[in-house]
Amino acid sequence: MKVLTCDLDGVIFKFNDSYAKLFKDKFNIEFPLETKNYPTEWNWESQLATKEQIDEVWQEIDGVKNSTFWRNLPPYPDAYDFLKQAKNEFDKIIFITARRGP
Repeated sequence: MKVLTCDLDGVIFKFNDSYAKLFKDKFNIEFPLETKNYPTEWNWESQLATKEQIDEVWQEIDGVKNSTFWRNLPPYPDAYDFLKQAKNEFDKIIFITARRGP
């Protein structure tokens, strides 16, 4: 049996741009748009935002707006084609993800 395991945010859905938009909306901090070359590190937001600002953004994501943030993540342009192809090539697809908050 061929099994594909796949994360959702940052793989199928564009987490980084939506996450960066929260910093723009809350603190007027602008990050570059995501490309294949950016971001280059895991905690990229710490380049321009303070720990307190990062914590505040995560409190918003984890709080009342949690489901809205996650549900409104846009897919990557090729996500649908990727999943369609994966469905044809794999016997089972498991989406691995975690949600913080309540």
